[in-house]
Amino acid sequence: MIESLEVESGKVLPLTYIFSNSLPADVLHDGRILFESSYPLGTEGAPELYTVYSDGSGIESYRCDHGAARHSARQSGSGDIVFTTARGLARFTSARAQEVSIAAPAGEYAGDVIESASGDWLLSWRPNADAPFRLMRWTLRARQLEPVIAEANASIIQSTLLVQRVIPNRHPSGLHDWANANLLCLNAYTSKYQFAPGSIGSVRMYVRDATGTAQLLGTAPVERDGSFFVQVPTEQPLQIELVDAAGKTLKRESGFFWMRRGEQRGCVGCHAGPETAPENAVPMTLLKSTTPADMTGASVQSAGGH
Repeated sequence: MIESLEVESGKVLPLTYIFSNSLPADVLHDGRILFESSYPLGTEGAPELYTVYSDGSGIESYRCDHGAARHSARQSGSGDIVFTTARGLARFTSARAQEVSIAAPAGEYAGDVIESASGDWLLSWRPNADAPFRLMRWTLRARQLEPVIAEANASIIQSTLLVQRVIPNRHPSGLHDWANANLLCLNAYTSKYQFAPGSIGSVRMYVRDATGTAQLLGTAPVERDGSFFVQVPTEQPLQIELVDAAGKTLKRESGFFWMRRGEQRGCVGCHAGPETAPENAVPMTLLKSTTPADMTGASVQSAGGH
């Protein structure tokens, strides 16, 4: 289901294009929209955090360590993303590629973490599963929480602090008035998964139909340096599979992603993580041709090259 929406020029613009629930969490300082959905994306898995631009492009996981269920995220004044997990509170900070646990007092947490002007946090907390959630105040690194509001027979969650909000950055859309989208992978070997040098022969692209079934769009070669360049259909769930020269699957995405109409997107590698920097080299696929392999379904299923 598409849940995240915004208003653009008087029109309602969908921000997600997958067959699963998505819940907006915050608008980050840089203008991206932070939202919660399942992991793997487009499935019925555990909640995870993602970002997307305000035009619906550039979907990605906020981090790729995919820990315990993450939800109820907000950005603090420091820029860190603070969220609730199955184990308590945690954060993402720019200096780390993985989540960092927060040493908060024991108990169960729910809902957003609200930062006050003094730097204290307002939290929905309960001591155990038999008690209702109550609103508490926590001074960071303090050993105890201070009660703010409690009800005997009701839980208090999703509190909101009524203060003036700093307007997030705005960024121009990079979309074009094209029917499809282009995806450039710089090096599929740059990944948290281990691929033997020269083992990746080609890439397959799938689209998920209305029944939830993945349909093959086509196949394109992967160059020796791990690069490939493909054109894909837009605004529907897509999935990537890497195969060897014999057609044996090396790795297939567990979830799905999407691309917007006219989107031009480059990725460092396959599941490399958004914090990974690319090598300073022109990919071989572009040295051969700047025309992407057609994966839109408009031509034969197997794209023979560039």
